[in-house]
Amino acid sequence: MKLYIATILSGFLLFTMSCKNQDRQNSKTNKIKKLKQEIVKKSSETDTKKNQKKGTLLFFLNPNGRPCQIQDKILNDLKHEISKKLEIQYIKTTNPDDRQSFYDYSVRALPSLVIIDSNLKVVKRFTPGIKRKTDIMNAIKSL
Repeated sequence: MKLYIATILSGFLLFTMSCKNQDRQNSKTNKIKKLKQEIVKKSSETDTKKNQKKGTLLFFLNPNGRPCQIQDKILNDLKHEISKKLEIQYIKTTNPDDRQSFYDYSVRALPSLVIIDSNLKVVKRFTPGIKRKTDIMNAIKSL
């Protein structure tokens, strides 16, 4: 009988110890899951902050015109610096869907550059023609 009670007690002790270990493991896995979720949340928040741009640089162009091609080359050279603050959007005369934008922003000469904010309001309008790298970067830095 004593042996029977001792085996039952030892079985009970083993059972409770295994339950405690399992609870510890569950709490550890829950903590790990929570940490992973926090890391994912923080990284997504920083990604959205990094990806938030102040506005857009609208580039009105005729892809076949030589001045527009020169301006395009200048913008491509500055693309890395510009993309830190602004998105670049090409608005072409050859695309029928873009024609309304020429009227909306009163563009009559090419190439033209217009900077708009996130509310689509004009922040800076460059005079038509080829703009130097320094002029573009100074305008972007002043935003």
